Amino acid sequence: MKNLVLLIVGLGLLFFFFKPQKKSSEPSSSAPSQKLSARASQEPKLKVEDPVETPGPTLKEETQAIKAAGLARQAGFRNLPIKQVNGHWELPIKFTATHKHCEMGDLDLIRIDQKRRGVRSLILALDDMSSRENVVYQKLNVEQLVGQSLTLRWKASEELRPLGLYICSDVNERQSCHAARVGDVNQALKPKEPRREIDKVYYFQFIQEGPRLALLDSSRQLAKNPKVLGRALAAVGIPSGEARKLAENVSQHHVGIGSKSARFEDKQLTIDLPQNDPACPLPHLKF
Repeated sequence: MKNLVLLIVGLGLLFFFFKPQKKSSEPSSSAPSQKLSARASQEPKLKVEDPVETPGPTLKEETQAIKAAGLARQAGFRNLPIKQVNGHWELPIKFTATHKHCEMGDLDLIRIDQKRRGVRSLILALDDMSSRENVVYQKLNVEQLVGQSLTLRWKASEELRPLGLYICSDVNERQSCHAARVGDVNQALKPKEPRREIDKVYYFQFIQEGPRLALLDSSRQLAKNPKVLGRALAAVGIPSGEARKLAENVSQHHVGIGSKSARFEDKQLTIDLPQNDPACPLPHLKF
């Protein structure tokens, strides 16, 4: 009996230690991570570059820009709200004729001068005052100077360019006004017989071309001061020697011709050419 009990205990211990283990049906947790890491190693890595920083203006450049803007405002420059279109400027212009009471205006003097000299040629010209070359021009007649509109279109310059906007006679068909005589339009009233072949400037307005178009308000006294104007032109980048000569030329034009400054309104550059009120007839105006 004792031997039988020992045999049963031995078989039980043998079964306990050598019992077969069940195979797990769940996949190994390490297998997916191995597959993912293998796939990640095969995919191309995106190269992330650091953003390139564009250097801004230096303190010196900012100071110069502020100074130039201040001098320009002091001289009477005003930026026109016009942008380039495909590398070209498009400047809409409108002519008006305000009435003066019993006093002749620019429009009257233009009519008298052209009548006395037998001239009918008239142009609106935008000339480069540095190279003395025409940029663009438009033929006119006196009737168009009252309430008519037109648009001047020209290729924008990559450099600073001083521009003169003129109305002049063009008997010699130069298609520009830079060679026309600058002087007091009231000369048309003098009894001396005028020479027909001499072209005359009837109107002048200075415009500085750069990244923007800047109009010089000639109604301001400082706009006619060559020193103030010269400093403003030099500050925007025109060489000092050239700026002085240009300022003197512009000042002589404004003082000599005495044109009323153009103004920008209703999205147009308005050129006002005063004339006598018809209600007050003058003897000079009886053609």
